[in-house]
Amino acid sequence: MIKNNSDLRQKISWHRQHHLVEVVVAVVEVVVVVVVVVVVVVVVVVVVVVVVVVVVVVMVLVVVVVVVGGVVVEVVVGVVVVVVVVVGV
Repeated sequence: MIKNNSDLRQKISWHRQHHLVEVVVAVVEVVVVVVVVVVVVVVVVVVVVVVVVVVVVVMVLVVVVVVVGGVVVEVVVGVVVVVVVVVGV
């Protein structure tokens, strides 16, 4: 039981402090969740960008190898034809 006005004020003060602590904890939890979500999103975006860049670089390299390879094959075939013609003559 509440004996006097002072006890009532102490209980109200304790409840206010306890409520304030709950509010602070809730705000900290929300901030932590937001930070974690932002970090995860940034990591996912970076991974996707890196994968896209790697795929584009590989595709460009494949095209370069095919084009250069085709040119090299044509040059080799041309040299062989010239050598065969010259040796045959």
